Amino acid sequence: MQALEDDRIDLGKYLTILKRRWLGGAIAFGSILSLVIAYTLLQKPVYQAQGLLLLKDSENPLASMGATSVGNLVALGGKSSPIDTEAQIIRSTPIIQELITTLQLKDPQGQLLKPEAFLESLSVNNIRGTDLLQVSYRSTDPKQAVAIVDLLIKIYKRNNILANRLETTNSREFIERKLPDVTEQLRGLDRQIRSFKETHGIVDLPTEQIESVKFKSLLARDLAQAKSLLATAQARATGLSQQVGMSIDLARFSNAVSQSKGVQVVLDQYQQVEAELAVARTELQPDHPKIKTLEEQLTELNTILRERVRDVAQASRKGGSLPTSNLQTGASEQQLVDNFINAEVERLALSSQVTSLSRTEQTYQQRMNALPKLEQWLGELERRRVVAQTIYEGLLKTLQSLQISEQQNAGNVRLIQAATLSDEPVSPKLLLNLILGTILGSLGAIVVIFILESKDKTLKSLEEIQQYFDYVTLAMIPFDKAAATANKAFKPTQGLERATPQLYLRDQPNSHLSEAYRTLQANLKFLSSPDHPIRTIVITSTRPQEGKSTVSANLALAIAELGHKVLLIDADLRLPLQHQIWELPNATGLTHLLADNHSSTKFIHQESDNLDVLTAGPRAPNPLLLLDSQHMASLIDKFRTVYDYVLIDTPPIGVAVDALVVSKVADGILVVVRPDVTDSNTANAAREALVKSNQRVLGLAVNGVTRSDGSYHYYDGYYSSDNDTTANGKTRSEKLGMERL
Repeated sequence: MQALEDDRIDLGKYLTILKRRWLGGAIAFGSILSLVIAYTLLQKPVYQAQGLLLLKDSENPLASMGATSVGNLVALGGKSSPIDTEAQIIRSTPIIQELITTLQLKDPQGQLLKPEAFLESLSVNNIRGTDLLQVSYRSTDPKQAVAIVDLLIKIYKRNNILANRLETTNSREFIERKLPDVTEQLRGLDRQIRSFKETHGIVDLPTEQIESVKFKSLLARDLAQAKSLLATAQARATGLSQQVGMSIDLARFSNAVSQSKGVQVVLDQYQQVEAELAVARTELQPDHPKIKTLEEQLTELNTILRERVRDVAQASRKGGSLPTSNLQTGASEQQLVDNFINAEVERLALSSQVTSLSRTEQTYQQRMNALPKLEQWLGELERRRVVAQTIYEGLLKTLQSLQISEQQNAGNVRLIQAATLSDEPVSPKLLLNLILGTILGSLGAIVVIFILESKDKTLKSLEEIQQYFDYVTLAMIPFDKAAATANKAFKPTQGLERATPQLYLRDQPNSHLSEAYRTLQANLKFLSSPDHPIRTIVITSTRPQEGKSTVSANLALAIAELGHKVLLIDADLRLPLQHQIWELPNATGLTHLLADNHSSTKFIHQESDNLDVLTAGPRAPNPLLLLDSQHMASLIDKFRTVYDYVLIDTPPIGVAVDALVVSKVADGILVVVRPDVTDSNTANAAREALVKSNQRVLGLAVNGVTRSDGSYHYYDGYYSSDNDTTANGKTRSEKLGMERL
């Protein structure tokens, strides 16, 4: 509900603005519409010629042979369109420049037409859902338009064929350059495959894999048999070794020593001396000379024995040493040693056989393990060769196709319709331009209205006034249209510089204007209280032409008709008006009272039993000095004792500070504001001045309120203003008077 009311308020605001600025908007609308109509009527007829082209992929009969798609329309980007690309080619500068040169198209200055200027009249569009391009050109010369379209299509088709042929030639030359490299690559792969097979001994990998598995099985069988025989020989050799009590090498060495005569002779001597030494040690003391001699002989024989055993060892190439007890063996022991040696020889032979078989098996296993990699490497080489072979064959076939295609006129453009001329001019379009002019005129009118409104800083409505002044609105005084009309017709005369404002409560006591002043009087009375009575009121405005003097005079009448004794003082010493309103002499007045300290009674004019008027008197050189004097304060105090109410008409706040000075001796200030007169800057300045003065502001009297701004219209119908007459029997429209604007 609130939103609905806001919409109504906004709509009413816009309608008010429209009513206020309709003249400027109408001028803007009419001017724009007139310009559009004049432009339309002054234009020369423009004719349009258009032709149709079909874009298609080239129908190459060699496609089945693998020929390249020369001239085919293929989009490279995901969002691009081949047809749009062809349209831009038609609009390209080289084609347009050739056409301009051929037809000698010139501009108004006699120079060859610029491609940019030519393109303004050319349009190339794709017909939606088809592969057709529509080529159109507009010109004031219909024959020229047809000639341009036909020649443009001809140039485009020729360039299309040349471009396709050039593409074929470039492709052929590229393949001819590329083919030797591909051939050499193929030959190189053949050489690599042959070298690979020779290096790794490959004849037929699949057959080799099968044979390797079979041979490995046979090797495994022979190896198992050899290992079995080796185990038997190992056991026999081990048994004989235990019987002999030595290893095979030591057995062989012992056998060689036993068969050496030199060793055996020295060994016999050594054994004999050793026996004698043993007997002597049992009979003699350890330090006996005989024992010493035998020990020396034994040592010497031991050295000789060792030397001869070493010689035998070197002769048999076996190192080591034997105990002296093993240097001499018997016949049975010798036979046992021979058997041990034979068993060991057999074991060694079987061991060698097992080792050989194991190595062979390992070699074949390594070969079998390498076969998958060899197969992979060989397969990769063969695949590369297949690819190279395919490329080679494809290039050969494509080369043959291109050589044939190069001799053909392959194009992807077909003429569907030659240039045709429109029956009627395509421009100007009167109806369309009128509609466009109406729209532009309306927009222009709106812009002008809002520009005028934005530049006008005056407060135009009661709502705007209340936004600037945080004071209560005591009365909304209606706008008097008849008085405004009379004021426009007024011509200044000698002694009367302005139209005299209207005294509505005297001349039109039953009008809605009079009731507005009575409402103001009543609201002021409501503000009064025993503790803070309101009897002395300063009446001012924000700027001139707001009707403060009219409000002062009519408010004095409204209070006086209730039986209160009222004094109206014209303290506007700069531009007084009360003497003109009441038709009183102004030779003497307030300035005499303040300057010469005369008796006030002889300067006060009695208008009725309850209303007296004190005019301003002659203009003073320094009004503020008089109004801010102690004598002024004394006068006001004196008037308080004589009158029930004292109303003081003062200059506007925006003109002088007189009102703020006088308000120091008053009970409050009544501010008169008029829509369409005061502006935002003046309103701000007046508000700040009132706040800084720290005086009591009673409220606002909004003067000149129109029907759209105020709520006074409820008086209409109840109070008839048409029959209101003045005291002289004239209607108010006949009375020269209005509120001071």
